[in-house]
Amino acid sequence: MPKVSGKRVHAGPTKRRRPLRVLIVDPSEQDRSCVLGLLEGGGHLGVGVGSGAGVLLELRGGTWDLLVSELRLPDMAGLEVVRRLRDEGGGQPVLLVTAFGDAQSMAEAFHLGVSDYREKPFCGPAALSIIETA
Repeated sequence: MPKVSGKRVHAGPTKRRRPLRVLIVDPSEQDRSCVLGLLEGGGHLGVGVGSGAGVLLELRGGTWDLLVSELRLPDMAGLEVVRRLRDEGGGQPVLLVTAFGDAQSMAEAFHLGVSDYREKPFCGPAALSIIETA
């Protein structure tokens, strides 16, 4: 390996994917803001909503690369959001997050085609990495 002292070494062009468009649904404004901040810092685009009805409107009105949804929403279950999304032909990956997970909801989530299922807290560098590989 060559010695480098005081000089910048450029390894060549890096391959960067286009920014992801991520829709986040979580009733906690704090949790939404955290994930939105991670996305922005990673060069991605994110929109956050706080309810199942809100996320269904956003899903119908735009193109999304990934949906990150809390399992428990104020107006419907996150699993119901996934069910409706799939019934309407939406095939984008879905990542479910929750502080109240159990084996039954996890099994149902994967049966509905959820890409990943994570426990809260879901914020920090590891969360961004999970989103980028979902």
